[in-house]
Amino acid sequence: MSRIAPVACTAVILAAGKGTRFDAEGRQQKLLAFLPSGNRVAAQTAALYSSVFARVIAVVRPEQQELIALFRAAACEPVLCAAADHGMGHSLAAGVAAAEHSASVMIALADMPFIQTSTLQMLAQLSTDEPRIVQPQFQAQPGHPVRFPAALYPQLKALEGDQGARALLRSFPVLQVPVTDAGVVQDIDFPADLQMACGRNSNSKFP
Repeated sequence: MSRIAPVACTAVILAAGKGTRFDAEGRQQKLLAFLPSGNRVAAQTAALYSSVFARVIAVVRPEQQELIALFRAAACEPVLCAAADHGMGHSLAAGVAAAEHSASVMIALADMPFIQTSTLQMLAQLSTDEPRIVQPQFQAQPGHPVRFPAALYPQLKALEGDQGARALLRSFPVLQVPVTDAGVVQDIDFPADLQMACGRNSNSKFP
């Protein structure tokens, strides 16, 4: 299957967090940790989205040189967000601003590398009879990535601080799509999360 064209949907990977819950002292960057595939967490996420989307944006902090190089090697377009330390809202706004010529954006988290390519393709191509947010749901749990229509770009670009997109999920029509892909709820916040996720996905390069 051909990749999703940028005019239809652009993937935006949020990778500018500090990951303090993974290592409060900041000595170990979770996005650079290794997975059983041999890939680093961020590299596997980047390769996953690049295999589905013709344009992938990765929002990073300017000082994250190793991550910037990693994303570029995976054919992703780094977007530097100097205000990322002030909260995810700034990163989200920066990513959407860079993708504003797309009909929709797929907002993804860099610490979720176990989503299936078939899930991404389905979420990106799912048609709706009106502009709606599209969100996967695994066993009644809301997951990621989340697709936002262009109609919400002004609100997304206005986000700041720790304000994410939850308010939009509560106030705008959301199409919840049940999936059998546990990867949509498998994020890596703590070292134990990485160990458990590796155990569940040890036999696959891309789940």
